[in-house]
Amino acid sequence: MNKELLQTIGTDLLIRQMPDEANDAWARRVCYSVIGLQMLSSLYDLDEDAFFDNESSDSHDIFEATVSMQRILNRGERLAEIFKKKDDDNDFDVKKFSEKIRELYIHNGFMLHKNYRLAYPPSSFAKAGNMYLARGVPPWKAAKASGLGMLTEEISTNATPTSVEEMFNIERSTIGNWFEKFLGTFRWETNPLPQDVEWLNIHEPPTRRYWSGKPPKDGYSLYRTKSSTGTDDYFLVMVSNGIEQQYRLPTWRGVDGEYRRIAIALRTLYNNTPTVTFQKPKELTRAVTFKFDYLLPPTEQRFIELYSWCNLNDPFALPGRLERIFAIDLYETVKTILERLSYKIQELP
Repeated sequence: MNKELLQTIGTDLLIRQMPDEANDAWARRVCYSVIGLQMLSSLYDLDEDAFFDNESSDSHDIFEATVSMQRILNRGERLAEIFKKKDDDNDFDVKKFSEKIRELYIHNGFMLHKNYRLAYPPSSFAKAGNMYLARGVPPWKAAKASGLGMLTEEISTNATPTSVEEMFNIERSTIGNWFEKFLGTFRWETNPLPQDVEWLNIHEPPTRRYWSGKPPKDGYSLYRTKSSTGTDDYFLVMVSNGIEQQYRLPTWRGVDGEYRRIAIALRTLYNNTPTVTFQKPKELTRAVTFKFDYLLPPTEQRFIELYSWCNLNDPFALPGRLERIFAIDLYETVKTILERLSYKIQELP
């Protein structure tokens, strides 16, 4: 993509280059947003495949409302070629890259499954700074981009804005209050603690390996072990007065990564909370960088990854998931989410 076109797109989507940002890194941020918005635009295409995929009486409705998953992935893959650092960057997998973007959109409600196809959702808006986070709105109406997400200056006629928490199903309670309520939703079973399992690292710095802890002598902890099917099983443990009790987490909490909410709650309980550092928001570039030392629970993590950029080569690898750049409009929203999770927030000059 030539420099003049990048400058035009960057201006249109208000993606400004930061003072210490290399030209290549800024260009990749612009391309990243373009790929996402173009994949969203595919939801509004007239998909000729629909005429042949379904011959039932409602095929016309399917034709008007949905497009094939592959159509969206194909567009992402074609555009992802420009995201490569250079032509011989063979480590970059355009298929995986496109699929990851689609997954983020699906998890955040921007793409809906319908008869094994994808459709755009009803429009919804949430206030963020002086703009609105927008979903279910044609991407060409975006006034600004932040990562894969779009922002608008106005909302649709007759639309009522909602909160970010309601729009993205983000937990409103503080992590301490959530954990207290969670403990009242199940019954403990008295069983001796197992051997040869992986214990969650609760008391060491978050920068250490997640599963490098030791069995508790008192209080709460979490461990995981392989099930007979080869998947990980997760168990919450409480030891009190020598009595060892356990609760097996539902499978979805492990598969989806929701156990991280419990992990953060335990760290908070023992005054060893994760940390996030950020540079003061810069009015000139309208961007702010956050660096995390611990992944968030999946709902919050996916929201953050949707509405941010990564200045590393792979935004979906672990290092990239822990260092994100946001449009300044998201600053207060992200800060509030982190404060509820008890992240220790350190502001850099």
